[in-house]
Amino acid sequence: MKTRLGMGALFMFQNILVPLDGSALAEAALPHAEAFSAAFGATLRLLRVIPVRRRAGAAPMDIIDRRLGHVEADAYLNGLALALRARGVAIETEVVEGQPPDRILESLRAHRHDLIVLTTHGAGGCTEFPISGTANKVVTRAGISVLILPVADDTAARAAPAGKYTRILVGLDGSRRGDWTLAPVAAFARRTGAELLLAHIVHVPEIVEEPPSPELHEAAERFVMLNREAAERHLAEAQRRFESPDLLIRTRIVVSSRVPEALADLAETEQADLVVLTAHGASMSTRCPYGAVALQVLAGARRPLLIAQDAPRHAPTARTPHASARTTDIHHR
Repeated sequence: MKTRLGMGALFMFQNILVPLDGSALAEAALPHAEAFSAAFGATLRLLRVIPVRRRAGAAPMDIIDRRLGHVEADAYLNGLALALRARGVAIETEVVEGQPPDRILESLRAHRHDLIVLTTHGAGGCTEFPISGTANKVVTRAGISVLILPVADDTAARAAPAGKYTRILVGLDGSRRGDWTLAPVAAFARRTGAELLLAHIVHVPEIVEEPPSPELHEAAERFVMLNREAAERHLAEAQRRFESPDLLIRTRIVVSSRVPEALADLAETEQADLVVLTAHGASMSTRCPYGAVALQVLAGARRPLLIAQDAPRHAPTARTPHASARTTDIHHR
């Protein structure tokens, strides 16, 4: 029997959507979805969208082809569902026709899912782009929590078993909005046996004067020093609150002018199995579904990334370009 993690309803995953297109790459999302289902007591909905041809001159699918497509899609999902149900996962399946991004978003709205789990690429294979067009349209329009999983052509062969997390990196920015992931993620880490790494990227402010005057340079250095000291206090307090005999917590501070890239680099250095961010942080603006940092980390994700939505559903938003960088690293226990 599954039990829900003790936490506020704001971060309660009850209904998780997993879009599948029949490819091994897309199926790489299933172990992660299963782990989240087990931890949160959530129901998984496996969705298969049968694409409808819209190209000029393309022959429409006849009724026999359509029926056959539905039968094959049902059999495919039912086979996956059978194995998951045998392991105690609550499963629903759905087969629809249409354009995949549109129908995935329609399912999100119709069934009030609070998390979508999907891979960066699917049946179309991996490309030079970090995320496929379908996945990009879905995650930027979903307006809910998103777990995006970078995949490569050999992903299926090296997929880890469900729930095998060893290190979870949580990006914090000192804000209360950024902190609300801590309790549920700490509980999730205990459930999965993972170490928790709390990270703060101290932003180096841009100096517009070239070359910078001694006064501006001194002010920028003092700004970074004070923010770093505040970050140290904040991480130490978070570590004190959540560390326990069954949960190891470490902290890291990185000083950089490129917050998203510094966070991504840290995840690589630490070999994080999962990176967690809130959709919005210190800016407190929720006009867009995801803040600038979350969007930039999402665009270049190299590790499984959970963006936890802390605001109501939104319309799509634009991406924010990267800034210039200067990075130093500070280690903490």
